[in-house]
Amino acid sequence: MLWRIATADSIIQAPLENEAEPVLAVCMPPLCVRFEYATAAGTLQYGTPGALYRANSDYMWSIVIHGAEWVKLRFSLFDIERRYDMVKIYECTGALHDTHCSNDTSWTLLAQLSGSLADNTAPASIQDWFVAQGGIRVHFTADSTIQKAGFEATWTSFLAPPEAVDTQINTSVIRIDTSLTRKNPESMLMELWRRFVDALQ
Repeated sequence: MLWRIATADSIIQAPLENEAEPVLAVCMPPLCVRFEYATAAGTLQYGTPGALYRANSDYMWSIVIHGAEWVKLRFSLFDIERRYDMVKIYECTGALHDTHCSNDTSWTLLAQLSGSLADNTAPASIQDWFVAQGGIRVHFTADSTIQKAGFEATWTSFLAPPEAVDTQINTSVIRIDTSLTRKNPESMLMELWRRFVDALQ
């Protein structure tokens, strides 16, 4: 089972240089902001239930952690205007080769999210983990009307693929008595399942 990661105490935030994906003609705070995160685990947030995000926002968080092969991220809060405000999630496998992923051609779109968990206009699966190989990027854009509470997400990084499972099974130990299929199909299925479980141990 995947687990929720607590917010890291230390988070590095710095503007990305040579960023080339602004929705606005000129990327200038407070409406347009770029962040770079380099800690192994942490949290990102824009807006709160008591302080809505700004209209015409264009915010981007890039998480590239030296030495990490995988990054996973999950939303604990997600409340944005459906269809007109958007969160896009990207991965950058170039991070595996010590590149900075500052060129947008290095990033591949993984998911496009919109809506709200509060009013069920967003699927509950938004709260599942999004897993990226290399680096992960979250890009949020909003239009000029209807602002909501925004979103909050936590991430963690690791060397091995998440939820790695050894799928190699010694099939030679699974032998089926074909006579069972003729006598009692249900018995055959139960016996097959028992031997399959034994082979996994």
